[in-house]
Amino acid sequence: RMPRAMVERFFAAAAPYYAQVEAQNNYVGPSLCLQKTLPHLTEKTGLNIVDLGCGVGLASIPWRDQAARITGVDIVSEMLREARAAKSANSA
Repeated sequence: RMPRAMVERFFAAAAPYYAQVEAQNNYVGPSLCLQKTLPHLTEKTGLNIVDLGCGVGLASIPWRDQAARITGVDIVSEMLREARAAKSANSA
């Protein structure tokens, strides 16, 4: 297990570039999760979703059409700041 301080330092430094790096590497994990999970849900819209370890919020993006509310939780404040900035940019 990595020490918490090490995790925080690493992801704090990576936060401004994290979404860009994932896009460049064709990261499709969040879309696959939605694809595999949605058929098993009885309610498919109006969901209240909690994204634990949300980072910059990439895993929440595919759920926007289904969610009434998405709450992101992360130990790295810089990652949360990036997630909020991305949400604001997409809401405008």
